[in-house]
Amino acid sequence: MSIIPPAPSSSRGNIVVQPAYFTSNLYVNAIRDDLMTLSHKYIQRYNADSSKPFQLFKDLWQGDGWTWLQFKVFDPRAREAFLDVTLRVFMEGTMQTQSPMKRVVSLFGMYTFFYTQPTSTAPPIHAVSRIPIPIDLLRSLVAMPTFFVTQQLSPLQPYVTYVIQELMKDEVFDILPTSELHPLNPRVLPREYYQAFGTLPSVILAGKRKSGRPSRHEKASKAQDALDKLDKWLVDTSYTPPAHAESTTHQLLSTDPVESRLEYQKDKSELLKNLTVPSPSNEAGQSALEHANQFVLMRVRKLEEDAKKRGLEVGGEGGHLTTLARVEKAAAEINKGGGGILGLSNGAGN
Repeated sequence: MSIIPPAPSSSRGNIVVQPAYFTSNLYVNAIRDDLMTLSHKYIQRYNADSSKPFQLFKDLWQGDGWTWLQFKVFDPRAREAFLDVTLRVFMEGTMQTQSPMKRVVSLFGMYTFFYTQPTSTAPPIHAVSRIPIPIDLLRSLVAMPTFFVTQQLSPLQPYVTYVIQELMKDEVFDILPTSELHPLNPRVLPREYYQAFGTLPSVILAGKRKSGRPSRHEKASKAQDALDKLDKWLVDTSYTPPAHAESTTHQLLSTDPVESRLEYQKDKSELLKNLTVPSPSNEAGQSALEHANQFVLMRVRKLEEDAKKRGLEVGGEGGHLTTLARVEKAAAEINKGGGGILGLSNGAGN
C-alpha cells in the first residue's frame, strides 16, 4: 500500500455564501429596508387607486424585481437560511404593532414569496414547506381582517381574508410557543454584526480603556467609529432631489425649520381640537388620546428603570425636572383639557 502525500487541488473550489451572511445585519437590515420601501410605494399607489389591491401589489412586486429574489442563492445550506430569514422578516411585518398598510404588504409578500418557490427545477433547489410562527403572532394574523373596516381600508379586507385562509388551509404554519419565550432560531435578528476590518466599535474600545491619556490609535479608532455612524445616519435620512438638482440634499435642509415647526403646531392643534371636542361621538378620540399618553408614560418609566440599574439618569441635566417627572406632570394635565404629552414642546409639564 502506497501513501500519497497531500497536495494542492488541481481545480479551484466554488465560492459559496455562508448561512451566517443571511442572519447578519448585512442582509437582515437590507431586506427590512427593502420591505419598508415596498410598503411606501404600495401606500402611494393604493391612495391613488384602491380598486384592485392585490393586482397593485403584484405589479409592484414584479416591477421592483422581487421575483428574482428566489434566485439569490442555490447552495442548500445557505438557501435554507436565506428562505427562513426572508420569510421571518415578512412575518415580523405582520405584527399588530406595525401600521395596517405595512401589515398588508408583509402578508402579501410572505404569501407570494412562499408560493413562488421553484419546485420543479433540474437539478432541484431547496425549498421550505413550513413557516415557523409563535402562537401569539398567529392569533394576531388570523384576527387581522377585523382591522380593515374603515372606508379607506375596507377594499383590502376580502384579499387579506383570502390569503390567510389559503395559508391556513394548506397548513403552512408550524406553531411555536409564545414570542416572549423567543422560540425562533436564531433568537433575534440580526444575530451577527459585521464590523469593517481595522476598526473597533466604541463598546469594545470602552471596555479596553487604559489609565492615562488615550493613545493615538484609540483616538483614531473612536473617530472612525463616530464617522461611520454619521455616514450611516446621513444615508438613512437623505433623499434624492428632483432631476434638475445636481446633488443629494439632506431632508432636514429641504424645509425651513421655522416653517416646519409652525406646520407641526398647526396640525397638532387641529388634531387636539378634533379629539377633545366634547360630544357623544368623540369619546373614542379622547380615549385614544388618553391611551397614547399612558403608553408613552409607561415606556419612559421603563427607560428610567433600566437607566437606574446602570447608574444613569434619563434627561436630568436639562433642568430641575427629570424626563420622567416632566412626562408624568404633562400626562396629568390631560384631564385639564390639554394635550398631555403632546404639549411638551409648548412647555407642558414645567
